[in-house]
Amino acid sequence: MPVNDLLKRFEQIRKTTRLIFLVDGLLRALICLSVFAIVTFLIDWMIPDLPKGVRLFFLGSSVVLMAAIFYRYIFYPLSVKIRDEDIALCLERVYPDLDDRLISSVQLAPIVSGQARSDQGVGDFNSPQLIQALLDETVTLVRPLDFRKVINARVQKKLGVFALVVVCLIGTYATFYPAYTGIWFNRLLGGNRLWPKKTELRVAISKNPIAKGENVSVTVTATKKVPAKVHIYYEFDSAEQDYARMNKLKGRKFKFDFARVTDSFRFRVKGGDYLGDWHRVSALTPPRIDKIVLYYEYPEYTGLVNTDESKPVEGTHVKAPVGTKVKFVAESNIELDRVQLTLQYKGQTETKNLIPASDHVQKSRIIQSDFMVMGDGYYSFDLTAANGLKNISQIKYPIKAVVDNGPVIRIVDPTRDHKDVTPVATVPLAVVTTDDYGISQITFVHQLMVPEAQPVEKLPFTEAQNDGLYGQVRIESHHNLELAQWGVQEGQVIKFFLEAGDNYTVGQPHQSRSRIYRLTVISPDQMKKKIEEIEMRLKEEIKRIKILQSSTVRKTNDFVSLLARKDKLDPAEKRSLDNTASSQRRISQGVERVTREFDEVIKDITINKLWDQTTLNKLESINDVLKEVATVKSPAAGRELVQASHSPQAAQREEKLQLSRDQQNDIIQDLNDVLAKMEEWEDYQEVVRIVREMLQKQQRIIKELKE
Repeated sequence: MPVNDLLKRFEQIRKTTRLIFLVDGLLRALICLSVFAIVTFLIDWMIPDLPKGVRLFFLGSSVVLMAAIFYRYIFYPLSVKIRDEDIALCLERVYPDLDDRLISSVQLAPIVSGQARSDQGVGDFNSPQLIQALLDETVTLVRPLDFRKVINARVQKKLGVFALVVVCLIGTYATFYPAYTGIWFNRLLGGNRLWPKKTELRVAISKNPIAKGENVSVTVTATKKVPAKVHIYYEFDSAEQDYARMNKLKGRKFKFDFARVTDSFRFRVKGGDYLGDWHRVSALTPPRIDKIVLYYEYPEYTGLVNTDESKPVEGTHVKAPVGTKVKFVAESNIELDRVQLTLQYKGQTETKNLIPASDHVQKSRIIQSDFMVMGDGYYSFDLTAANGLKNISQIKYPIKAVVDNGPVIRIVDPTRDHKDVTPVATVPLAVVTTDDYGISQITFVHQLMVPEAQPVEKLPFTEAQNDGLYGQVRIESHHNLELAQWGVQEGQVIKFFLEAGDNYTVGQPHQSRSRIYRLTVISPDQMKKKIEEIEMRLKEEIKRIKILQSSTVRKTNDFVSLLARKDKLDPAEKRSLDNTASSQRRISQGVERVTREFDEVIKDITINKLWDQTTLNKLESINDVLKEVATVKSPAAGRELVQASHSPQAAQREEKLQLSRDQQNDIIQDLNDVLAKMEEWEDYQEVVRIVREMLQKQQRIIKELKE
């Protein structure tokens, strides 16, 4: 039937149309996918630090876009039914000469074949013969026509050309730059591959982790192109964030310093087309010693009591005698991994590795050990915390060794190391011996030197000479040297000194020796003559002091007349008063020297048994007067002069000057009395000397007569 040929041609048009729909959708999808790839490639390349989330968003967007394109341009068009009437109408528009015959034939053809639907409503009034005639005419008219003209594929051809160009460009780029393509694809799928850069920066951190409060430096080295500037971006855990320009160093380096970092932070650097990854720097608490207590175990020679376990010594500085065992217990601020103890003594170093002990909460924070004090030095700790940090500052404490010095021997009497004595003298020996921790022995050593050196004799002092027991830190010793018992003679010299030892047990006990004293034995007459010469010299000295005191009295009288009624002194007057007070002080010092020499004279008379008690009393009375002048009257006169110089009122000044003048007059009177007594003593001595010479002469005569 001719109509069937027509319908077959319609079917061919229908298939071609569907194929065009499919090709159109695929081309559109390909073009969109290519454009998406180019756009995302450029965005990712131009923004190197594009977040992973954005890249995954691009990937998701591409999936959604492809789904939309497939639905809009493929699935939906292919799902639409293309009827014969639609094709006929399209042919009618292409070939207007058909004058609706084709559409009418398509609609009436089912009547002839008996397939007309009831809803068409044409079978009731159309003759089948007429419809057949219409169909034959229509078939004849359309047989030579080209149905393909109804299909317009120009858009698809353009899309195909555009898609071909885009695909070729992408393919060419991918061929020549496969690495870039791979990086883009990896990053699009959420990977972390980085784009090749013209600038590459290598980051170096001076220390990581660091201790809180430490400085940390970040150094950047450009391995390719050196950028004009490099910035560092940082974020602290405390939410502080900022950026700064790094300092340019010589060559290819840049540097930035973080000062006194107290919190952990992260940073990254940017320079040129390079934006680095984040680097984290951890700021941790460094270890330190919070507390140290000490326990001392003293050596036996010191006699000191060891530290009570319940009352340790709090502190870090060790001060103890040599040989003391020091036990310490230290507590750190955080948990420790290991500890090294270093001891330094006189250039020698000793180290100990210690294992931290657990505290009451089972954390390794306790350090305990001991060492022996052998001299001045230091003990120090090198701490390594459980977090890996070491102590920032040096933990170093001094050791002060209290050295046990040898005993100190001070001979109080005799006061001079060379003394003349008579053969019958009783020389008092007074000694004070001290030691750091205790005296073990005191020995008197003497030797007769002239005419020949005799063997050395030693006398260990016992309780008879000492006022305390051995083991004490201070002992006073007294001993009389009875020369008559030694049988010494005129012209001989006795050398003596004292030795003392202590209880030192760490090494050899210390032995000390006093300086050497010498006693020269002379005759009683020589001793008396010597004393008389000293007395004559002292007499002349007292006369000079009297002259100086008289001059001072005259000046004081002048001050009473001239200055007593002046409220304010001028500088010259004040200076004159001060000079007079200085003169009075010199008088006090002179009299004091005389009294000391008188003491020695009296002592020499006593120990050498030269005169009787009456003579001795005379000298002592003279010395008592001089002592009162030296210690009471003269200093009082000087003080009154000084107060007069500083008195703001005339009446007060006058009173002070008069008091000073009265004291000075008393001093002159005392000096006159002393000189008179000395004259009396000299006359007495002259009589004694004459009597002694007469007795000696009588003894010589008797001896001659007997011979």
